[in-house]
Amino acid sequence: MLELLLIAIGLCMDTLAVSIVSGGSLKPFKAFTVFRFAFILAVFQAIMPLFGWIAGETVIQYIQDYDHWIAAVLLAFVGGKMIYEGCNKKSQQQESNEKFNPNSLWIIVTLAVATSIDALTIGFSFAALERNIIALIIACAIATFIFAAGGLYIGHQFGTKRKNIAEIVGGIILISIGIKVVIEHCFV
Repeated sequence: MLELLLIAIGLCMDTLAVSIVSGGSLKPFKAFTVFRFAFILAVFQAIMPLFGWIAGETVIQYIQDYDHWIAAVLLAFVGGKMIYEGCNKKSQQQESNEKFNPNSLWIIVTLAVATSIDALTIGFSFAALERNIIALIIACAIATFIFAAGGLYIGHQFGTKRKNIAEIVGGIILISIGIKVVIEHCFV
């Protein structure tokens, strides 16, 4: 049980970072928007190990060489967009209409996929070791939901005070996570 908890928490650290970044831009910041964001990230973090477990050795052979590149490109795209928008000096009305919107379903799904790709590999490992995948799925879903909702709150508290700076820093963090993923897969 402790092992499952530690794996689940480890897998959702990227989700925590993404949630903190997104919290500063999430509008409206209401219980439903927080629930929706955290729920979608939790669902992806839970189903990716299942997909990895189902895929077994067949599919993993084809994607393990470039899964880190998929995550890096998705995170770089979203992070680059945040940096651009944080640096862009448009009028307030244009800026509020075109800003990074973590309430957009497309953005949430992109972040969910990018932050849950490592869970795919864990699912594959569980299949190889003949471990209980259901327990991992439940642990990942619960931990991710809690960390995502908490991260949104933290990001909202910080981001409302220094929105442009938070957006630039957030973009840098997302790109850094993408670089970390590539380095870990290429050199470790």
